[in-house]
Amino acid sequence: MIQTGIPYFHPFQAEEASAHCCVLSGLPVPEGPEGRLPLLPAFWIEQFGLADSKLQFNGGDSLRYSDILIPVHPELHAHIKRIQNGIPDLLTAGWDGLNWIQAERLYQWMCWLGVGLLYQEFVRPVDRRPASMNFLKDPGMVHRFSLIHLSLCAVLRKVHYENFDPGSLFIFQSHTYANPRLNFNLKVSLNTLCLSVRAGEVTVMACLQDNGTQIAFFESYFRRFDGITLHPIQLDELFARLSYKAYLMNPRFHYGLAWPEEAEKDATTFVRLEIPEEDREREAFLPWNEQVYGSVLLAQLSPYGMSHADLQGPNQEIVTFLEDSDGRIYEVDAHFNPITDQQKA
Repeated sequence: MIQTGIPYFHPFQAEEASAHCCVLSGLPVPEGPEGRLPLLPAFWIEQFGLADSKLQFNGGDSLRYSDILIPVHPELHAHIKRIQNGIPDLLTAGWDGLNWIQAERLYQWMCWLGVGLLYQEFVRPVDRRPASMNFLKDPGMVHRFSLIHLSLCAVLRKVHYENFDPGSLFIFQSHTYANPRLNFNLKVSLNTLCLSVRAGEVTVMACLQDNGTQIAFFESYFRRFDGITLHPIQLDELFARLSYKAYLMNPRFHYGLAWPEEAEKDATTFVRLEIPEEDREREAFLPWNEQVYGSVLLAQLSPYGMSHADLQGPNQEIVTFLEDSDGRIYEVDAHFNPITDQQKA
């Protein structure tokens, strides 16, 4: 059922988000658990041993996963819990659980993560934000934040994208480990609006509000990894590629929004993608810079003890852990040992 009568609200238009207003509706929320929902469900905190683990935010702060709470009005809890609990439940059912997940719901859940993490950055006072977070004030980014928020609000009211997909989703199979803590990882690149969630044998990556650009241009590349179980290092390299490509995307899109009358029954918000005539000849992406990409890759792989020197090839190219020089995918086991043809057989 779609909820009606909820105010249209954009929590990221103000310089700072309010800790006392619902992130979905702007309505006041009570203090305590009644007015908050955790970003991740409690059963994930237990299943993956995350009770004492912290997430490092792009702005420099860190919080325990169990302490990342998002203000949601009590009357809207049930709507959010359908994705906040429902999607993680199916993901941890393993690869077969994907058969029960609708792509629209999966994208809404990734938007829940994105909006929740943006909220954590916006609730911090402006004078405490590092210069690296200045993108939070960029009008183009704020507009994209509003559209991600609108995609999340599709759990409350009907939203129809007329001629495009709002974002790109990619799903990969990942190795699992005896230590449950090694089976989970959440990666966030807010300035490119990319997220990666590794939960057991399933990893989901999303480029939020890229208008389906990455899936349109690079689906054939990512399809090469179908049926291959990937190591966390390989998944982190894929995320580095995804987020750097998102950074290079030319902002040539405009949007037309048709808001319904509040009194209209089963009201639908229509969103249409428009590319102005003067922008239609522009390339979709700026040129790739191998050394800049190397810095992005290093940021993802430094937790494994890798240095800049480890990522430099003999001809100053950036090495890859995904494929050899002939384009064959590296198939490795959970400990990054090569899998031989005989083992595959």
